[in-house]
Amino acid sequence: MIVPALSKFIEIYPDLIVDAELSDRSVDLAYEGIDATVLIGEPADSRLIARHLCNLQFVACASPEYLAKRGEPLTPEDLDQHHCLSYVMMNSGRYREWHFQKGTHIFSKTVSGRLNINNAESLLEAACSGVGIVMISNFIAGHAIRTGKLRSILNDYRAIGPPVSVVYLPNRHLSAKVRVFIDFLKQHITDNPDWDR
Repeated sequence: MIVPALSKFIEIYPDLIVDAELSDRSVDLAYEGIDATVLIGEPADSRLIARHLCNLQFVACASPEYLAKRGEPLTPEDLDQHHCLSYVMMNSGRYREWHFQKGTHIFSKTVSGRLNINNAESLLEAACSGVGIVMISNFIAGHAIRTGKLRSILNDYRAIGPPVSVVYLPNRHLSAKVRVFIDFLKQHITDNPDWDR
């Protein structure tokens, strides 16, 4: 979502140079000289300023071929009988929890399978090829679901995902380039993003 928006941003501000790093690593904005970062989740450093852009929604899904072969889980507990594709956090060796909500009850489940990857797009490809069930953000899975490559499952157990924010250092005089970048992102990533449809 951000890279296509960046092409519009550099059109509007042709004198700015944007150096973008795409990764899941934690960054030290001051030490690394980074002006701003787009963060999924809460900032680890409470001194940082975070401007909310939207919340992610995660969806459990699998290919129609996988579901025809293995059956469809009806509850999160049924996932124990399935091949689940998990996001592995290489720095800790842990797997990202899958969050569920039924009514007011919110709970988490840790799952892993025979294939675990630290890249969401690769998890999507594995799920589309029939390897197993994935819990992935709907902005990544949306196109595959709309085109029938994946089918959304466990729809009665969806939970709101983490916030997405643009984060920057607390300066009394916010630089003009950071200010226009933040305002631009706020216009292009809203609380009702297209991928929720």
